[in-house]
Amino acid sequence: MEQQVFGFAGVGRMGSLMAPRLLAAGHSVLVFDVSKDAVAAMEKLGAKSAASMADLGGKADIVFLSLPNPEIVNSACLGKDGLIEGRRVKRVIDFSTIGPRMAGLVAKALDSTYEAGARGYQWIKFKREYAAAMSDTVDLVVVGAFAGRGKRAGTYGALLMAAYDKDADVFRTVCKLGSGFDDATLASLPERLGPHRVPQRPARVDSTLEPDAWFEPAVVLEVLGAEFTLSPVHTGGRDLVRKGAGFAIRFPRFTGRWREDKGPEDATTVQEVMEMYERQRKVAKAGVAP
Repeated sequence: MEQQVFGFAGVGRMGSLMAPRLLAAGHSVLVFDVSKDAVAAMEKLGAKSAASMADLGGKADIVFLSLPNPEIVNSACLGKDGLIEGRRVKRVIDFSTIGPRMAGLVAKALDSTYEAGARGYQWIKFKREYAAAMSDTVDLVVVGAFAGRGKRAGTYGALLMAAYDKDADVFRTVCKLGSGFDDATLASLPERLGPHRVPQRPARVDSTLEPDAWFEPAVVLEVLGAEFTLSPVHTGGRDLVRKGAGFAIRFPRFTGRWREDKGPEDATTVQEVMEMYERQRKVAKAGVAP
């Protein structure tokens, strides 16, 4: 069976979250974006670039649209060298704020269908309340690392990240971070984190997980994720919302920014995570974008 190819027209926030996950799972990813930096960032992770929207539509089976306005969607899909000229694409998943009228127009031109609120059709309108509810990055502290396997053997495969609980002066875990690192950064992690490595869990770290390496809280990384959720695995905010569960970041990804301007106590706090989780929950309940 031929492997499906996933295409991204406009990388956007959702693309920057989804493409690395698809690549890590072994899928082929093709991207087209007017921003060369956005394309270059995806290429570093293993994606390939498309020469045009027509090229994207001719090589990808499923295309995700993340475009800023109806005019650009119209041009990208129906204009010269548009998606309509590539006949391989079978399904278009729309993250753009374009409304059903434009979606219906493009779907009709692409000889597909648009059915708002249904599933299993070729043109899918992805509602913003289902999109990345975590609209802000967080600055988290490296407190542990897990040994890499496979192509990551010899370095760390994922980092254990924590938020700062300023009331208790303790660092509590909120995610394992393994996405967003290029090969060079991965290779440099043992040396870069080496000065902070300690033989056992630091007294100021609260974790139920046992990584292969522990670090004194010192290094701060900027992290983006899909949303905040609750997990029995992590200790950040444990019992605040549900007994036995703490806050966790779903699909965390390193943005590439080392927050060398921040000390560990300047990192995102558990209290701030709680506030962001509550805002996210209100947005989901109201059914509107943040």
